Amino acid sequence: MDILNTEFKRKFSFSTYKNLRISMAEMTFSKDFITDKRGDLYPVLCKSEDCSERIEGNRYFVDGGRVSRLFCQFFPYSTYEATFKVKGGSVGFDFVITGAAASLTLTESALVYSCGAISAEKQLPKWLGEAVTLIVSCRPAAFDVYFKRNGRAELFCTLDDDCFKDSDLYSVFSEGTVALTVSGKAEINEVLSYVDNGISIADMR
Repeated sequence: MDILNTEFKRKFSFSTYKNLRISMAEMTFSKDFITDKRGDLYPVLCKSEDCSERIEGNRYFVDGGRVSRLFCQFFPYSTYEATFKVKGGSVGFDFVITGAAASLTLTESALVYSCGAISAEKQLPKWLGEAVTLIVSCRPAAFDVYFKRNGRAELFCTLDDDCFKDSDLYSVFSEGTVALTVSGKAEINEVLSYVDNGISIADMR
């Protein structure tokens, strides 16, 4: 055995205990950014002509149509979380990096993922209620999707995608963005992003 040339490869750490958070970004619904003329907190990337939005009681409502609003910059090891109620529509995130774009949305019956020619649809667990907390943790070449159950994150599935295999390179993610996309009728209670203890410093290095 050649000790000097031995390589140690560390397996990516995986934890469902997502209770330690380093906050990165959070949407505020205390300010009526829908009607504010002094500047858009969350710029509209695309919006259908029939889209109707409103801010009421610290909640964000879409009453019809489709809208995509810029939420924050993409970071390859962060977690994106949204709490909402879907009423005949869908809510999700659009992830954009240099050379790739992925969409992950939740309808009333399924989780839908698409990235270029790749698409996947997974039926939702039966225990999922009307109010849903969708949690998406990013890592190179994969998205780990969780739902909150009894206040704790429960892993639902992992979506592997080589289109995002280089998402940890600064030249790839530095210009990346994340948008909140809503269509149909939905009530959004919270949207935030953070680095949690499912990712270790060793993994980021």
